Amino acid sequence: MKLYVELSIDMAPRIQDLAELQWSAIKEIKDGEDKGYGLVYLKKLKSTERIDVMINPSTMKLVKEYKETKGIEKNIWPSEKIFKNNSANSLLIRIKRFFLKHGINDFQSHNFRKTTITNFYRQNNDIDLTCSFAGHKRIDTTRIYIETDKKEEKKQHKLFLQENSQKRMRLN
Repeated sequence: MKLYVELSIDMAPRIQDLAELQWSAIKEIKDGEDKGYGLVYLKKLKSTERIDVMINPSTMKLVKEYKETKGIEKNIWPSEKIFKNNSANSLLIRIKRFFLKHGINDFQSHNFRKTTITNFYRQNNDIDLTCSFAGHKRIDTTRIYIETDKKEEKKQHKLFLQENSQKRMRLN
């Protein structure tokens, strides 16, 4: 489950994306400024389009350890799924059991996806870039995922009111 959690935090995949993820879709970046990171090729649902998503070095290390532990490094089939014998539903059931076992009763499969997309947006403040990262066709869909920070919203509204107040004073 740790591999599922780490991939979910890095990539914001849909549960179906993870259920279909193949070993051949993950490559380690061997040189350049991104050395040590991983690159995951995700096929978009209901499309032939692919998106490339980076994973951090610690997740890439976990992928390598998982492969070594399972003894599949040498005998791997390119089309072999990482989460073997798991449909999206069976993977979801395993994940929910894992979280229930650890006292988290309200886990939803989209929790990681929503949090990762929200954090990605907060870091770059670019809705178009976030939309692309999430694999959405429409920005309206991405906006649904982005949680509003109520404290920040209140702070910005207060600044807006102060600026408007100052403008009004200059007009009088």
